[in-house]
Amino acid sequence: MIQYGTGRLALRNQNLCFSQLLKLPSFRPRPPQRMFRKTHHRSFSYLWDVIQSGNVFASNPILKLIPERTNYNSVQRYSKPTPVDLSSMTASNLTRAASQVQKEYEEAWRILMPKLNDLGPEELLENLDQLESASLVVDNVASLCHHMHVFNDSWIRAVHQVGTDFEHEQSRELYLALLESYTKVDVGTETGRLLRKHLNQFELRGVHLDTEVREMFLNLEASKIEFESKFIIPEEVNEQDSTSSTTKEQLQSIYGMLAIRQKQAELLGYDTYVDLALDGRTISDANEIHCLHNEVAKRASLALESVENESKKIDLTSHLSLDGTLQGLFAIARALFGVVISEDENPNGWNQDVRLFHITAGDVEERWIGSFYIDAYKRSTKTRSTLMAPLTPRIVYMNINAKAPVWDDSPSPVCLEDVVAIFHEFGHVLQFILARDNSWYRPDSSSIDISEVMPQFMEHWVFEESMLQTLAHISGSATPIPDEVVTAIQKQRRNEKIEESLRRVFLGKLELDMFSRKDNEESLVALQRRLVEDYVPHEPIPKSDLSPMVQLMEANGRLQRPVAQYRYLMSELISADLFLTCKEMGISNQDKMKKLGHSLQTLILEPGTQADIKKALLSICEHESVSADAYFKLNFLLSSRHSRHHGNMNSPPQNFLEISSETGDCLNLTGFSGASSEKDVSVETSDASEKDHPVEKLSPSSNLLDLALLLRNVKTVSLGILSPSLA
Repeated sequence: MIQYGTGRLALRNQNLCFSQLLKLPSFRPRPPQRMFRKTHHRSFSYLWDVIQSGNVFASNPILKLIPERTNYNSVQRYSKPTPVDLSSMTASNLTRAASQVQKEYEEAWRILMPKLNDLGPEELLENLDQLESASLVVDNVASLCHHMHVFNDSWIRAVHQVGTDFEHEQSRELYLALLESYTKVDVGTETGRLLRKHLNQFELRGVHLDTEVREMFLNLEASKIEFESKFIIPEEVNEQDSTSSTTKEQLQSIYGMLAIRQKQAELLGYDTYVDLALDGRTISDANEIHCLHNEVAKRASLALESVENESKKIDLTSHLSLDGTLQGLFAIARALFGVVISEDENPNGWNQDVRLFHITAGDVEERWIGSFYIDAYKRSTKTRSTLMAPLTPRIVYMNINAKAPVWDDSPSPVCLEDVVAIFHEFGHVLQFILARDNSWYRPDSSSIDISEVMPQFMEHWVFEESMLQTLAHISGSATPIPDEVVTAIQKQRRNEKIEESLRRVFLGKLELDMFSRKDNEESLVALQRRLVEDYVPHEPIPKSDLSPMVQLMEANGRLQRPVAQYRYLMSELISADLFLTCKEMGISNQDKMKKLGHSLQTLILEPGTQADIKKALLSICEHESVSADAYFKLNFLLSSRHSRHHGNMNSPPQNFLEISSETGDCLNLTGFSGASSEKDVSVETSDASEKDHPVEKLSPSSNLLDLALLLRNVKTVSLGILSPSLA
């Protein structure tokens, strides 16, 4: 899961969003809950800062995070920044940073306004970049603080006070200047693309509309925010501090918000809100999404009959450790993308358990590409969500909720769910940091449908037997993971994917139908009940339970993900296609792996939000359509009479665990890649005492990792020595 800054992008307090609307006479927001901006709170916080630091002029670590004023798309982005000490960060640091950044923004905008028509296209873009950069960093730090101090009143108050009033976002003069610049450039260039992106954002805010229509649009926006605040309660607000809305009130609010969004879409020239949201996406036609949903639902429904209801928790903590998992993960990144990941010995994070890693290019220059923090252990004070979110254009953080070890120097065992979360969120890290520009730092709705591709691609690695056994080996497990446990894990994964597929289809169809509905159609309650019966009859939802619709309204509102439920399923299909190609190539062929990694990097990672996923599929998988074939093949659901889309339909697929859709019997288990006649791979170690390790001798199905070979010289779990051991 990827999340972006609190502030204006995903503000927890709904009444502070679109602060320019506060001036409208028709907008009267209710006083926000648990928000006390009394001077003595700030004064006490400042005094506490002085006491902690011993310095009356204590510096603000949040302001140090703000990059120097520079064009982030230049080569200067490879300059490794000076590490910032976040261990002393306080709530007053956040409020003072927000106040200072707001003043600097207002001054910069005042200076820029008279010069708008005198700037060239590149100069205009650079000035806009500088105008917003500091505020975005503070927003992102506020998001971090919200996640790490969920129940701390002083931090909650501080987070609620963050949110720059971006006056330029409603400036018609700036819109006209951007439009003029757009006519002077080649629309196919990077400059043309960025100008078009800015123009789209202005037009979605209604800046281009005539005065009367624009006022109507803004009034609708204010009413929408007021509707949302009635039933979407920030997670940090305790139950006793808020009154829950009744089902009837929630339903009225949902109807009201749907009507507002439909009217706004019409004002912007679209037939429905769905048409507005899908404009510019990889799949811009709702009918194409419906076809994808129908294909997945048909296959998953057939397989649902074989799902066993009982699901036992599988404990792998005796086999897997946090450091071993990270080493295996970083080795995959090195093998595919040529990046070197090393740990910083002095992370100075917001908690003593936070770790900091740096990513550099594996070339001679060892260029710094980016850095990421990992907050790996569960704490009562932080969010329960696993996520990746940015701090600066090249620094991000991951939040995982693994169980902390008893002692600081004890091994850190992790469960399977933790391993999956680590691989998934690291996929977001790669997708964010390896992007050529900073498009993921300022995402727009057109990029949202590919935001889960790399995370899902990384997730697939976890459920290969050879990957699990390699992670166990690296983690120092005394014994390999038993075959029956691996089989149980894969079976459980299969069952979960079947049910998850149908759940994704249900939510995706519900969202599309809700936001494209016209007057006098079936009621929302009837719509939800019908879709439940069609797609998730095994998970009955009471008639009075509106949680699916509330979830969708929140995603389309506070979370800034308009009509995006389908993206999870589509990303699953795309990532399965990419991973299946990886399996067919065979990890043992390092040249092919480098070639595949290069294709992934140049076609998907580096383009960032502008990745042409159909072009990538055509180049890597030899077809450009998003298909469910690979997804069901990887999840053991494709019948043996089907083959790869570009293969012979009369010949059975090779080298996969296949399940017949008719009998559910296991037809073939030949391994991960390569011919089954290949010899066992012996793993040599540099330590003679490890030669009898049970995981050293890998089976033919373990051809995947050659990761064990890559790691053969690793004698300890110190991540600092990972890079030279892979050289």
